[in-house]
Amino acid sequence: MAMEPVELGGSVVQVNRDATPAVGTVPYTAVSDGLDTNVFAVRAGDGTLERVVTDGNAAMDIPVEVAGERIVALGAHGATAPDSGMVAVVTEDGLPHLWGADADALAVDAVAGLTSPELLGGAGAPATAEQIAVTGGVLGVLLADGRVGVVTYVLGAYDYRVLDLPEPVEQIAALDGGGGALVLRLANGGALIWNSDGTDQGTVTVPAFPEMAGRPTGPADPLIDIQSSKSLAVGVTAAGKVYAMSQGGTRANEDYLAPTAALEDKPVEATVLSSPFGMSTPVYMVRTEGNQLHVYGTSAGSQASRVAQYRSQADSLDLSGKEIASLTGGYSSFQLIVADADLAVEDAPTIASSGDIANPKVGDTLTGTPATFTVSEGVTLTNEWLADDAVVTTGTELVLTGDHLGETITFRTTAVRGAESVPSVSEAVGPVALPDLEVANAPTIAGTPLVGSTLTGTPATFNATDGVTLGNQWLANGEVIVGANGTTLALSSAHEGKTITFRTTAVRGAETVPSTSAGVGPVTVPKVGPTPECLAAQAAAGAAQAALGGAQAKVTKAKAKLKKAKKAKKPAAKIKKLKKKLKKAKKAQKAAASASTTASANVTAKCS
Repeated sequence: MAMEPVELGGSVVQVNRDATPAVGTVPYTAVSDGLDTNVFAVRAGDGTLERVVTDGNAAMDIPVEVAGERIVALGAHGATAPDSGMVAVVTEDGLPHLWGADADALAVDAVAGLTSPELLGGAGAPATAEQIAVTGGVLGVLLADGRVGVVTYVLGAYDYRVLDLPEPVEQIAALDGGGGALVLRLANGGALIWNSDGTDQGTVTVPAFPEMAGRPTGPADPLIDIQSSKSLAVGVTAAGKVYAMSQGGTRANEDYLAPTAALEDKPVEATVLSSPFGMSTPVYMVRTEGNQLHVYGTSAGSQASRVAQYRSQADSLDLSGKEIASLTGGYSSFQLIVADADLAVEDAPTIASSGDIANPKVGDTLTGTPATFTVSEGVTLTNEWLADDAVVTTGTELVLTGDHLGETITFRTTAVRGAESVPSVSEAVGPVALPDLEVANAPTIAGTPLVGSTLTGTPATFNATDGVTLGNQWLANGEVIVGANGTTLALSSAHEGKTITFRTTAVRGAETVPSTSAGVGPVTVPKVGPTPECLAAQAAAGAAQAALGGAQAKVTKAKAKLKKAKKAKKPAAKIKKLKKKLKKAKKAQKAAASASTTASANVTAKCS
């Protein structure tokens, strides 16, 4: 498999049955496949190659012509002995390089043939390589124009050729069965397998998958990644389908390739082990877009426990705040690059308001919902409010005051992880305006609506005072009383029969807000009471009338006694006495009547 550097650099981790150690001391962007005891990785900083795991075999040392050069592609091949294997790289100048304990199979000088006119099909500049893959019998190079150049060792001689393919190639991987083979991912998303068979061209096989049919237009679900080792290649499609392909182009036995648990999200990469400690069935690993690892392998027989060990080691990886940037298969260990997950904005912050968010006003309370980010582990969040891009306060709430008048407000969340700082700013709201001018308390009137009385008005109050001018006005039956614009009104006969109101008008700029009191009235004229002389005359007249009534009662009583005595034929002396009393009573009655007449005349005189 030809490993190209990835953008995200991280540490190299080996996953095997017994442990998952991290190796290397600096971030790396690519790691070799097919090897366990000698692992090579590309440094993230300068792109140079480092031997991060070594067994001390000098044949695997990085050659002088490669050391210090920027690496654009990395491939390797492993064998059973710990001091074996080959490494192949492409340097930034587009030239391939090969070295290692097994390089005799494809001698180092064979690489020179890759820049020959024969490889180009005629005279021309040296070919430019972009990817490289190697096995014990085949060296494959993906050229910049999508062609594939190969070097094979056939009957004691090196053979150089460019494969005759129906489509440009985007990715190559090496298969190690037989005389060596390459699996090719075409530009249209299909796949071909090329086998070196000693003929001029070799054998090109279309994998026997219905999903991979449709050349040259390509399959409906195209391959996006291929990796291989030994005689098995694995591929992942755009939709997340995982294929296991044999060297002969047929689908591998799926009875033992199912994982123990269903994939929770879409696979994006897969890799396979060269020889997992003598296991007769393949073991391969799948990475999903959700940063999960799943190990495929047999779940039956004596090898089931070994598969379970790989799964256990993969499951035990602590990936909190991390991301698996790439995945390769070694001889019996998987190699991963585990990096800090990309700290990026997932959802931008937003602002809500206690009022109308489209028209923020002084007095409104704004509430910010912080941004969310792709990573939370080891990340510190800070929330800030900005007015016209200047920070005014922190936190998630902001009460708008007169200080914010005319300013545009935004809410910003900043995520910090180490030296990384990722800000995210909400959409702006504003500019901030004054609240609408509204009545807080209506005006009132105190006093009695009588001609001659004075009414007192208490002006209305409003929800704002800054920049507000107040005016007062008295009204009679809704009509303005000219000149009556103070807080008191003296009622005159001109107001008689009318209802009085008091109005306060607030003016701020173009806003005019009036407020009118409840009416009082109608206004009436007060009633005039009798004078003391009149009252005295009335009292005297009353007394005279009462005295007259008493005198009349005595006359009536005297008459009755006289009549009764005559009927009873009382003595003459008795009769005479009674007549005398009657005469006296009549005289008193006459005097009382005269006094009453006089008193009544006095009332008329005094009370009119």
